[in-house]
Amino acid sequence: MGNRNSAQIRHFRKKKQDNCTIKNTYKFIDGRKYFKNKEWIYPLPVDEEECDRSQLQHFLFHHIWEENFSSPVKQILENGGKVLDVSCGPGAWLMEMATVYGQTQFVGVDLIPTFPTEIKPQNLKFKQFDVLNGLPFNDNEFDLVCIQNSSLCFTETQWKEIVIPEMVRVTKPNGWVELMDVEFNIQNLPKNFEPLYDGFVKYCKLHDINLEIIPRLGKLLQTHSSGKMTDFNEDIRKLLYYENIDTDSKINMTRKLSKENISSFYHTISPIILPILEITKEEYDEIIDTININFEKNKCFNNMHRFYARKKLAEE
Repeated sequence: MGNRNSAQIRHFRKKKQDNCTIKNTYKFIDGRKYFKNKEWIYPLPVDEEECDRSQLQHFLFHHIWEENFSSPVKQILENGGKVLDVSCGPGAWLMEMATVYGQTQFVGVDLIPTFPTEIKPQNLKFKQFDVLNGLPFNDNEFDLVCIQNSSLCFTETQWKEIVIPEMVRVTKPNGWVELMDVEFNIQNLPKNFEPLYDGFVKYCKLHDINLEIIPRLGKLLQTHSSGKMTDFNEDIRKLLYYENIDTDSKINMTRKLSKENISSFYHTISPIILPILEITKEEYDEIIDTININFEKNKCFNNMHRFYARKKLAEE
């Protein structure tokens, strides 16, 4: 796989095919629209309902992190820089960032065009492009290169051989690379919910997607950046699914939203994992309906990770 993909990247750079045409294949399951790439069906839908969930999730995560990024680039963004979001999805993060930092140019890239094409800030552009063919940008072009919530998009080999090296390549010297994702493994998971999680893990493993890669993304950034990165950092937050009577109402509202988000997520992936499970759709839905009570009782949570590092200057 590595040699083939490396050849693809070299071929792309040689021809500079910035406006390549991507053929999208979709499959409708139970009224939801899914992206199908060869034998792999991306487990999340690519329809308006999923875009709405993604928007809600963005604001939920922003509230938990308290900022849209951890890299020390705020002054650059205020003065005018250039930012790339890889696998940007519907573009909620970019829409907010481009609005707040009007002097900076923002670019989003994704294979599946769920991002807005008309109503967006003037300093924001989107490109439909397959990242696995190499990013369609010159070396050393961006002050900040981000990727978020993309652990379902790539195999571990693709992270190591293409995604991370390409993100590093297009980052300017002294610029920053940042990766953010949330572990799928919910701590203190109720027993009745375990079959759903195990079914999702099994589906992903069948397609070489490793859900346990998220806590190791920082290590992969260190070991697969060709020695070009330094100042490695990690931030960790907890995504809580339970409320606290001693906590203010705004935080408790966030935790209610987190339960709504995880409930929506598992409803969304049900057409994909139900064939793996030996239960009916009704039984599946009944398990999801217990989230509010059982996640609260067990004090469930996920770990959220941000890894960020600086690209070395030539003289370093």
